[in-house]
Amino acid sequence: MNVTIRLLFVGAVIAIGIAGAAFRPTGATSQLVGNRVLDHALKVEQGLAKPDRFVAPMSGGVVTSALEATGFNAQRAASAHQNGNDRGLSSLGTQGCQNTFKAKGLENIRVNQDCSLRRQAEEVVVTNPTNPKNVIAGQNDSRIGFNHCGYAWSLDGGDSWGDQVPPFYQFVGGDGHTFDACSDPTATFDSQGNAYVGGVLFDITSAASAFVVAKSNAGIGGAFYHSPDPAGGFQTYRDTPLGVVANDNDPNIAHDKEFIVADSTKSSPKADNVYATWTRFDFDTGAGVGAHSPIFFSQSTDGGATWSPGIEISGANATACTVGSAEANPNACDQDQGSDPIVGSDGTVYVSFFNGNTPTLGVNQHMIVKCLRMTVRTRPVGRRRSRSTPTSVSSLWGQSRRRPARRVGSAFRRTGTGCRTRPSGRSRSTRPAACTTSSPMRGISARTATRSVLQRPPLRLATPTCSTRSPRTEERRGAR
Repeated sequence: MNVTIRLLFVGAVIAIGIAGAAFRPTGATSQLVGNRVLDHALKVEQGLAKPDRFVAPMSGGVVTSALEATGFNAQRAASAHQNGNDRGLSSLGTQGCQNTFKAKGLENIRVNQDCSLRRQAEEVVVTNPTNPKNVIAGQNDSRIGFNHCGYAWSLDGGDSWGDQVPPFYQFVGGDGHTFDACSDPTATFDSQGNAYVGGVLFDITSAASAFVVAKSNAGIGGAFYHSPDPAGGFQTYRDTPLGVVANDNDPNIAHDKEFIVADSTKSSPKADNVYATWTRFDFDTGAGVGAHSPIFFSQSTDGGATWSPGIEISGANATACTVGSAEANPNACDQDQGSDPIVGSDGTVYVSFFNGNTPTLGVNQHMIVKCLRMTVRTRPVGRRRSRSTPTSVSSLWGQSRRRPARRVGSAFRRTGTGCRTRPSGRSRSTRPAACTTSSPMRGISARTATRSVLQRPPLRLATPTCSTRSPRTEERRGAR
C-alpha cells in the first residue's frame, strides 16, 4: 500500500467553519468572481462578509488564487516591508534551485526546483509500492501565476528531485474555455507502479469548477504525465483526454479539497482501482440551511480513464449530526471538509473527514465512513446510488475554524446508527438495513484514526456491504 502524507500551512489548513451566523454575505455589494461559493469565501477572507455558522470554508489554495486575481494580495505585498533579499538561488551544475539544509545531524532536502519566491504549499507525498526509491510530491505551485498544482519526482529515495506543472491546461471546462488555476494537489500509485495525480480546476471570472486526473505509466515514475486513456495510440504523448471526476459550470457548485488513492495491494479483489473523494459545495440546496459541503466519492476501474458518477457518502447520523442540515434529512452529516481516503489490504475503502453538524459553537467532529468491495453503478444524473452504503465510524471534537485539530480531554461517547448516500442530483437517498457505527475516537488526526481502524482484527462478514461493529466507550484525558 502506498503511503500518503499531506502537510498544510497553518493558514491553509482546512477546518470546519464555526464562526458567524448569517449565510448571505453582508457588507458586500457586488460579486467579485464568477462562482458564488468562491465569491463568498473571498469576501469572508477580506472581511466583507461573515463566515457561515455551518458551511465549511474553502481550501486556502483556492482562496489565495482568488485574492491574487482580484488584486488583494498585490495590495498586501505593496504595503509589506521590502528586505532586499530577492536573489535567485540557482547554482552552477544544476537545472533548478536545489538545496540541502543540514543541522544537528538531520538533512532536509528541497523538493521543488522552482527558483521563484512564490508559494509552494499544501504538499502531498507518495511512494511507489514496486520501487520505494520512487517518490512523488505535489504542492500548490505558483511559479506561472496563481496556483497550478506542481508535482516533483525522485528516483533515489528523495536525495534529488525534478519537478513540473501537470498537463491540466488544455482541458476545456463547462464554460467553454480552459481553466485559470489548480489547487489541492493529490497523487497515488497503484500496485503496478502506475502513478496518478489530480487537482481541482477553477476559474476566477466564471463559475466553472472541475476535478481532473492525469497518469504517469509504470516505468515513468512521475517524470511526466499524460492522458489516462490508452485509446487512440501514443498514450504517453497525449495530454487529453484527462480523467474527469467532476465538471460543473454552476455558480452555486464548487469542488474542493480532493484526494485520490489507488488500491495498491496486488492480492486485493479491487487491485488497481483508483478512488476519489472530495468536498462538493452547493450554495442552493433548497432545503434546511440552504447550503452545504458533503463529501463525494467516485471510482475508476480502467486506470483513471473514466470515472463513476459522483455520490454523496458522508451520510446521516441522528445522534452525531443534529443541526445545520441543508438536506431533507435533518440529520444529514453534510457540513463537511477535508476528506482523506485510504484502502485496506482487503479492498475496504475508508474515508475520514471533518464535520460541522454539531450544536455547540466552536466544537466540531471528525468522522469516518467505510465500505467493503465498493462498486458503483452508473445511472442517469439524479438516479445514482452506491451499491454499498458507507457507515459512520468515529468522531472528533475540538476542531475550530481554519486551525489544526486540538486534543480535547473528555470521555468517548457512542454515536447513533445511521448511514446513507446521496447522488449529485437531488434525489432522495436510501438507508440500508444493516449499518452501524463503531467506537468514536476524539482528539486524533484523520489519518491516525483511519489507520487505527485498519489495525483492528479483520471482520468475518456475511454481507459485502456495510460492516457491523459494536460501539465501545473509552476515556481520553489530557487536553492540549
